[in-house]
Amino acid sequence: MESQAERRYRLQDFWASHLGFEAFRRIHQLDCNKLEQFIKREELVIREEFLGAFYVDDPDSGEGDELVPS
Repeated sequence: MESQAERRYRLQDFWASHLGFEAFRRIHQLDCNKLEQFIKREELVIREEFLGAFYVDDPDSGEGDELVPS
């Protein structure tokens, strides 16, 4: 979501599975670190706030045993 007047943006990530997310992080960690450093260096973000994360229980995913209970 974008607010032109306030120059505020909201980023939301959605993943099909927790294992898919972890695989992405493992493969692209260096690129993610470079992007984060660029954002800091260019002062593109004034404030960042992590709002939370949750898992949807999907019995067909086969991932339930690896997830941390809420």
